[in-house]
Amino acid sequence: MKPLNLGLVGYGGFGQFSLDALEALPDVHLVAVADTDSQRRLEAARLGVRTFKQADGLLALPEVDIVQISTPPNTHASLGIAAARAGKHGLCEKPLALCMEDGAEMIATVQANGVRFMINYVLRYNPLILRLQVLLHKKILGKLHHLSLENWATDESLKPGHWFWQPEYSGGIWIEHGVHFFDLFNWLIGQNAETVAATSQMRPDGCLDRVWGLVRYQEGVVASFHHAFTQPARIEQTTIHLTFTRGYVTLNGWIPTRMVVEALLDEASLEIFREWAGYDPIILENYSGEQICGWSFGAPYRATARIRAEFDLSEGKLNVYRESIRAVMADLIRSIKDREYLPAITMQEALASLAVAQAATSAAQSGKWEPVPQVLTRQR
Repeated sequence: MKPLNLGLVGYGGFGQFSLDALEALPDVHLVAVADTDSQRRLEAARLGVRTFKQADGLLALPEVDIVQISTPPNTHASLGIAAARAGKHGLCEKPLALCMEDGAEMIATVQANGVRFMINYVLRYNPLILRLQVLLHKKILGKLHHLSLENWATDESLKPGHWFWQPEYSGGIWIEHGVHFFDLFNWLIGQNAETVAATSQMRPDGCLDRVWGLVRYQEGVVASFHHAFTQPARIEQTTIHLTFTRGYVTLNGWIPTRMVVEALLDEASLEIFREWAGYDPIILENYSGEQICGWSFGAPYRATARIRAEFDLSEGKLNVYRESIRAVMADLIRSIKDREYLPAITMQEALASLAVAQAATSAAQSGKWEPVPQVLTRQR
């Protein structure tokens, strides 16, 4: 089957990075670029494609099958709606929209026009996170009851005046950036969030650059989130930590390239773990006799060993990032070619993560726990 033709809206840094990643994907072929910046249009024209100042011209091209939206967040909903009305499939950068109402309208328009749309939540396609999800389904670490995110990001490319600092363009940190991790945690937990408490801090020049949040889920699961755009790029650091009743999982990097698992396991669980890991974990301690029986989280448990396992992606952050972008696009293309196939990320799930981000933004302003609007994510 011939490749699907791609039209890119937004030829900035991320748009160019995405195209670089997609070069290795034979199922998609770039035919047009739209960007309001004349210099970027000149650069795009060197690729041998048609260029437009506004997206309307690109959307009018009958040969364009898929539109990739790589523009600031305040344009996502309007461009997505216009693309769907033009009969184009779409891959849109996060967030889905700046507010729930616009997101819901975008979803309704996509459904009404029978096209496929996905939000570019690359974390869902990270090899370590996919491996972690398999481990979660095996249920050998006990009950998952807490998750945390510490995201110390850089502001070196976000000078004062950048649209990132302007809520009318970005939606603020929770909406522009936090949705990545709200979506990830919703997915890992298997539940939508119920309530959110949040706070924030502003630096002297008026840029709101630090946010903290607590999110409560069903069945007693709580997650904490912290984002700070304060660090030099060379020492950025992101850590995701999951706490189970019999173990811990830690992921390092906002594009995770390292995962460490520590756990107490009995004989049967250790065999399951070996099969999952693909190698024998480090045995930190062995237990025998009365040591095998313990008590945790209000219930007895058995453990014959305390183990540690480490997993690293040797290809590095940028290559993992590229591979994840390709995986998202490949999933979208599969759903276009096979109408019975449902992609891993649904528009309803994107709306559910936006719901948490919107509630967190409100909670930081009100100083109160705010309810999260509920979205029926089972409608895929």
